[in-house]
Amino acid sequence: MDDDQYPYFFEELQDTEKALVTEHFGEGSFCNDLVRVVDRESKHHLQTLNRSYIHQHHLVYNMKIREDDVWVVTYPKCGTTWTQEMTWNIMNGVKVDKISEQLFERSPFIDLTMIDNQTLQEAEEFFTKLETMPSPRTIKSHYPFELLNPQLLDTCKVIYVCRNVKDACVSYFHHNRLFKSFEFDSNFEVFAKLYRQGTVLQGGYFEMLLSGWKRKDHPNMLFFWYEEMKQDQKFWMLQIMKHIGYQLEEEKIQELGEALKFDNFKKISSMNKMIDRFNENRGEFVRKGIVGDWVNHFTKEMSEDWDKYIAENLDVIGIKDPKIEAFFQLDCFPG
Repeated sequence: MDDDQYPYFFEELQDTEKALVTEHFGEGSFCNDLVRVVDRESKHHLQTLNRSYIHQHHLVYNMKIREDDVWVVTYPKCGTTWTQEMTWNIMNGVKVDKISEQLFERSPFIDLTMIDNQTLQEAEEFFTKLETMPSPRTIKSHYPFELLNPQLLDTCKVIYVCRNVKDACVSYFHHNRLFKSFEFDSNFEVFAKLYRQGTVLQGGYFEMLLSGWKRKDHPNMLFFWYEEMKQDQKFWMLQIMKHIGYQLEEEKIQELGEALKFDNFKKISSMNKMIDRFNENRGEFVRKGIVGDWVNHFTKEMSEDWDKYIAENLDVIGIKDPKIEAFFQLDCFPG
């Protein structure tokens, strides 16, 4: 599983890891045959993906990009859809009536060919269609920068959003239970173990954070936290506008801000209308949108164990800012 013209290679999961994955993801699941992508130089894990990616990866890495593309890059469940919808509306003069129309038709999600286990032909058709889209394009991905076009940051404006790993894990747990194609039917404790060891689809939270953190000072990169946007949505809307070079009248800013308030957004988002892809009685795609929901899922023992895991990884990455450390809510288990 090697092609030395790319700066990464593919590696099989260990047998014990495979066994745990197949135990909790059904036989027909899109998420039960995974491979690791490993950085060729450092030998560090980058992300865990469907086996189908082995035959598609070149389409992502060699994707043709344009100077007026704007990319929203995040780890899964870190405010991606919220940011993506905000950015698309800014770039298109605010059309809140379009929020109820398929987001991925307006703003393509390039990971879908891998997530949906598409054949090479299907993936080629997807990327060919992407090339025909008119400019400017708003493009979404959960891939680390190491898997994307190496000229991306030097060419395009990129918006990178991160989130407290405990909240991201809880949200991804519900996401995995929601989609029929994932065929996941186990408890949170099991999922949290898989998540932490990176053996879920697109597994590797801290690897993804490192990928963004190393590039946060690039002039074409706007790096911020979901928790910051929850504190002041309008401020970050203005920051995105400034970063990508778009202006809106105050009336339009107010209109978009109102539409993107969580309770309003949840009612109108197209992502909550994909009911043919959802399991019944397992919630919605746009679910709670709150900070700190992890306390409703983690036990005290789990939380203390994860606090050590988080602190170790923040130290490895080099994140020392007390404000950012506070987003991770270490030693904050209630009671």
